[in-house]
Amino acid sequence: MVTDEERERQCLARKSRSEQILRDAGILQIRALPGIETADQVEPRATIEIARRAICLLLVAARGSGLDVRTVRKLTAYHEMGGFFTKDEQAFLDSKRPKERAKAKFSWRTEASWVLLWALGFVDRLGLPSGQIEPWSAIEIVEANFVDGLVNNAKPRSIDEILDEADLIYRCHWAVRHAERSDVDIEGKLEPGVTFERHHALNWLIRYENQDWDDISTDT
Repeated sequence: MVTDEERERQCLARKSRSEQILRDAGILQIRALPGIETADQVEPRATIEIARRAICLLLVAARGSGLDVRTVRKLTAYHEMGGFFTKDEQAFLDSKRPKERAKAKFSWRTEASWVLLWALGFVDRLGLPSGQIEPWSAIEIVEANFVDGLVNNAKPRSIDEILDEADLIYRCHWAVRHAERSDVDIEGKLEPGVTFERHHALNWLIRYENQDWDDISTDT
């Protein structure tokens, strides 16, 4: 059984590591930000759940980036993803003429998918959220594996590895929001959209507040 003292020690150690990374990158931080959960407080997501979510995110991102409805439906059937989209995602995919705002929102989901592919072990490292990935990098991983391959060939990250990234992105997101509120340049060249998508995906992975994907909050 993990004691409160041990949880506090783990929490502070993780926070300290994140703060050091931010200091090295010249990114503003606030020491008052608390730590996050510890490994014993998190129930891991099943590998197949992460794999399906990663593929669904790429499909809605493709639609958001302009791929036509018919092709997306064919790809959905091809990857056997019917029934695994969230309510908001399905509504977007069913819309023949989605609004530009919705298209822009969902087109960013490639970044969230990249985090899930990292969690499965198909991406070596995430690094700081300073730039967008090349979408084809994620698509190629999925096309080479399909859902069965993503599950069978996965080398899932430990909860501690995922929590390390969740703690770091939490502090990165604070820095982004602070810069936006203060109307100053974002230090460390953090990309706001990438930061948000990573925070969203990592909070889903650690079951933050036990929220479903559509309702994930990215508190800072």
